[in-house]
Amino acid sequence: MDQMFNTSTYTVPQIVVFGIGCALWALLYLILIRNYFRYRFIEMPLAAAASNFAWEFLWAYVFTSDMGKFVETLNRIWFVLDIVIFWAVLHVGVKQLGIERLKRQFVPLMLFMLVAFGFGYYYFGKEGYDTATGLTSGLMANLIISGLYPVMMLRQPSLYGISPAVGWLKMVGTGLITVFTFMFFTEGHGFIKSMGLAVLVMDLYYLYLLYDRMRRDAAAEQATAATA
Repeated sequence: MDQMFNTSTYTVPQIVVFGIGCALWALLYLILIRNYFRYRFIEMPLAAAASNFAWEFLWAYVFTSDMGKFVETLNRIWFVLDIVIFWAVLHVGVKQLGIERLKRQFVPLMLFMLVAFGFGYYYFGKEGYDTATGLTSGLMANLIISGLYPVMMLRQPSLYGISPAVGWLKMVGTGLITVFTFMFFTEGHGFIKSMGLAVLVMDLYYLYLLYDRMRRDAAAEQATAATA
């Protein structure tokens, strides 16, 4: 696909909605990277980081989206940013674990998950189960991320290094990609659409839990200050 935008298959509104959703994910990655250097903490859940990195490598350099050079370039930008994120996970991601034995085996475990997800997504696409944009496997990866985010957040002793902006960008970015699925697949493809809606529900639940914890933490701090 040599053209910048494949307007013979996709309409301009479809490309715009999909492209904005992808761009919001790139912004999300930049915030994760900034917060890593600022707080020495990476909030990407561990299994999600391995899944995401494997998917982005495959769709940046192994598979090619039929949406045009623009989306292919976005996939490669994602991958470059995710190199930093996955390196940060290897560096400080062990802070998310509470089991000492797993901490001692952290790096081999992360590399094993990366390879396992890589083979899984590769054969999923190679054997024809994916769409021409990697949408099915991409939403599967999103389900992993959105499902693990509440667990990651609630297990931390504080919200230090966890950004509400990441939660919002994740929800809106994937939400726009889900809107694209309904715009493009006017009939059928219930599996893809249901995954997108499931991600939306989990992202909304995460934001609810996050703001509830922020409120509770603020109330606890005020109570402590009042009794000091």
